[in-house]
Amino acid sequence: MEPLNKIGIYVCNYNKREYVLGCVESLLQQTCLDRDIYVVDNASTDGSVEALRERFFDKIAFIENPENIGGSGGFDAAVQDALGKDYRYVVLCDNDVRVDRDTIQVMYEYMEAHGDVGILGPKVLQMEKPELVQDFGGSINERYRLSGNYTGRRDNDLPAEMDCDYISTCTAMARMSAVRQFGSMPRENFIYWDDVEWSRRCQNSGFRTVAIGTARVWHNFSEAEDPSAFVRYYMTRNQLKFFSRFLPESGLLAFQDFMLEEIHAKCFMLTYKKREDLAETICHAWEDFLNGIEGKAGDGKLVPRPERLAGDALTELLKAHPSIVAEIEGEEEEVRTLIRLHNKIEREQLGTQIRVRVRQKEKFFRCLDSYTDGTLYKKLEIMQQENGQRESGDESPTARLCGDIKKLSLVEDKAAEGGRIYIDGYLNCIGSREDYQSIQNYKASFEEFRKKYKEAFENRIRIIRQQRL
Repeated sequence: MEPLNKIGIYVCNYNKREYVLGCVESLLQQTCLDRDIYVVDNASTDGSVEALRERFFDKIAFIENPENIGGSGGFDAAVQDALGKDYRYVVLCDNDVRVDRDTIQVMYEYMEAHGDVGILGPKVLQMEKPELVQDFGGSINERYRLSGNYTGRRDNDLPAEMDCDYISTCTAMARMSAVRQFGSMPRENFIYWDDVEWSRRCQNSGFRTVAIGTARVWHNFSEAEDPSAFVRYYMTRNQLKFFSRFLPESGLLAFQDFMLEEIHAKCFMLTYKKREDLAETICHAWEDFLNGIEGKAGDGKLVPRPERLAGDALTELLKAHPSIVAEIEGEEEEVRTLIRLHNKIEREQLGTQIRVRVRQKEKFFRCLDSYTDGTLYKKLEIMQQENGQRESGDESPTARLCGDIKKLSLVEDKAAEGGRIYIDGYLNCIGSREDYQSIQNYKASFEEFRKKYKEAFENRIRIIRQQRL
């Protein structure tokens, strides 16, 4: 297919036959006709390419990679192809999105009117719950993590547009004249953090990264409560690389201190929760980062999930009680923990009833409204008595929802005696003397970890920043 049009649209695919068929169908139905459509296939084995050819014949073109080079490699191949052609804009799409009929046209017109924008993203809605937002561009927070803007919120009262730290390549349009300045996608990532780095390089070249609400796509969204080894490995390794490369010099010391504790905390708490498979996977990602290993994870680096999982402290606690009283003030962090606790109970079919005792009810209901569609109210019992009161004969354990059990200033006798349960935002739990004693070992374990890895971490950051120059 000759590049006769102004826009090259590239869909990256790997073994998602039905999704990619729907994605391409939505692209062919676009009101904007000034575009060419390509599928970049990473050696799929599910008949994706054959099905696409049969259904769409000569309406699309293909870039067929001989092996799976990941989303990063697939999108890099797309951008390299677009750079060799006379496109004004390139659009990158995941294979599991549906694109609203006028989205490409709306994005094109916005880019034409705003020459300072290098990468533009639409409002991304959840395919299974189309009234809820997946993201409206994304932000990097003070804990060096990614968060989609307005994730989980209802699709109302969003701004018309906003500048973002990054635009997800779930769907993104980039100006080719800008791409020639800031470059293609980082193929070495394999997957994850590639669009974040692309956005940062775009900004460093003087262009904006913007999301607009008048362009919409729907994405097959699942916010996993228990990310797989695949996700843990690549998210960890590429997060470390990104900040080592792009943080200003003044922020490096704080980053090093934070990440040393973060890596240790994840491995320690996953082991505490009897998920040694995930703890070991994160250790592999950490070691590979320190040794400069990039690309697709080597054999044995993604530790498989055991067929039968041992129950963690929270699961065993919930199994033992038909109901639990959750004490909260009404803060957003507590509400999010409450939602995650409810999701865990439903997902694992534990049958535990959550009874909520809340101090600031108006604040609680307002926050709950922003994260749920109203069905959760019917599944919770909102207790009417004042905080601290108990009904006669009520034997339900009381759980205080908190931020992070590793950093609590606990009333130690209550925690040690099991008189009060603590559940944090990671669904870690202290429910017994044994749990409490295990958490007490955290500080000493961290000091050993820090002593072992601090110098190696500093050396790796130094090498990455020298390579950047």
